[in-house]
Amino acid sequence: MSRYSPAAKFPLEIYGRIMEEVRQWDDKFLEEQTLCRLSRVSKSWRPEALRSLWRKVTINNADPEKGIHTGRHRTISMISVIVAKGYSQHIRVLEIDLDVSRYCEKSKYETEGFPLEDKIINILCTAVNVQELSISNRIDSLESNEMLEFLYRCRFPHLRSLALSPRIVTVWHSWPTGDPLIQFLANHSGITEVSLHAMDEYPIDLTGNHPRILLNLKKYEGRPKDAKLLKGSATLQDVKLLVCPMDEEDYEGAHEKLIRDLKLIDGPFPSVHRLEFTADCGPYLDKDLLSEINRCFPNLRHLEGLAISPELVKFIRSSNGSPNIKSPLPRLESLLFTANEEERLHDDDNEVEEAMEKLPRLFSNLQSACRFTDYLWGRTKEPPDHLFLSFDDRGYVQTKVKKPFHVPEESIPV
Repeated sequence: MSRYSPAAKFPLEIYGRIMEEVRQWDDKFLEEQTLCRLSRVSKSWRPEALRSLWRKVTINNADPEKGIHTGRHRTISMISVIVAKGYSQHIRVLEIDLDVSRYCEKSKYETEGFPLEDKIINILCTAVNVQELSISNRIDSLESNEMLEFLYRCRFPHLRSLALSPRIVTVWHSWPTGDPLIQFLANHSGITEVSLHAMDEYPIDLTGNHPRILLNLKKYEGRPKDAKLLKGSATLQDVKLLVCPMDEEDYEGAHEKLIRDLKLIDGPFPSVHRLEFTADCGPYLDKDLLSEINRCFPNLRHLEGLAISPELVKFIRSSNGSPNIKSPLPRLESLLFTANEEERLHDDDNEVEEAMEKLPRLFSNLQSACRFTDYLWGRTKEPPDHLFLSFDDRGYVQTKVKKPFHVPEESIPV
C-alpha cells in the first residue's frame, strides 16, 4: 500500500477502530504481527498502530504461541525495544513477572551498565499512563526485592486495577513510614480493583499510623488476613477470599484460623453484594463462619465457594430459626455450595438434600441454591449428584434439578 492510497488517508477515528478490531482477535502473536505491519504502512497509520501495539505489555518467561524458549528471547528483546524507543508511554495494561530479570539478553540488546533488571525498572518508572498493573514473582531474590521497592515508589495517576503476587520476605528497614505497600495504595486512591495473591511468608503490616487507603475500591481478591486492608472502603461491592492452606489433614486448625482472620476485618461493609471463597477443601459453612460473614457483609445477595456443614444440616432440619443470629443475611438471594468436601463429611446425602430444600428457613429472601461438590483425592465413592433448587416467595421449592456428578457444571441451571 503506498502513502498516496486512499486507505492511508482515513479520518483519525477510523484508524483507532481498525486497531481495536485487530486487538479482538484471539491470537496474541497474530495481533502483534499485524499491528507491527500496519505501523509501517504510512505516517498516518503509524501513531494509532503503535498505541494499540504497546497498549498491553506482558513481560514473562514464556509465549504460548512460540514456545517457552523462543517466547523468552522475544520478551527480553521487547523490553529493550520499549526502553530504547520510549514506548512505555503507550502502555495501559502492564503485566510483569519479576523473575524475568534473571535471564540473559542477546548480545545485540546488551547495554553496558544497564542490565535487564534496570530496564524493567525503567519501564515501571516511565509507564505513567498504566491503568491495569499486574506484578508477580515466584523466587525470592535480591533483584526481585529491588524491583518491588522501585515499584512502590512509582506513581501511576490513572491506575484503576492492581494485581500483586509477591513472594518477598524482606523487612523494609529503609521505609520510615512502614510497609511500602500501604504507602503505595495510599498514593493511588483511584484504584477500584485489587488482587493480592501473596505467599504466606509475605507479611502485610498495618501496625502504627498509616493513611486511609482504598477509598474507592469496588472489588477485592486476596487472603482473609489481608482483608484488614479494606478498612474505610465504603464503596466495596465484590469480595473473593483465597483461603490457603485449608486441607483435610488439618481442617479444624485452618477453619479456626479463618475465623480469627475474619474477626480482624473492620466491617460491616454494607455495599458488598457478592462474596466468594476458594480453598482446597471447604470452607464449611457453620454457625461461627456464618456469624462472621453476617457481621462483615450483612447485605450479601450472592454467596458461593462454601460447603454445607453437618452442623448446619442438623440445625436446618430441626429448627425454624437461625443459629444464635438475628436474621442472618436477610437479602441473600443465591447460595452456591461449590467447595470440595471430605468424603466422610456427611453420613447421609439425603439429609443434606432435605436441608438444602429448607434453606429459606434460615435465609428468608433466598431465591436459589445449589450443591456442586467433589471429594478430595483418593475418593472411594462417586460424589453426590449436582443439586439445583429455586424457591418461591414463601420459601417453598419451586424447581428441583438433579444431575449425576459426571455431567458438566455448565449444564446446570443458573
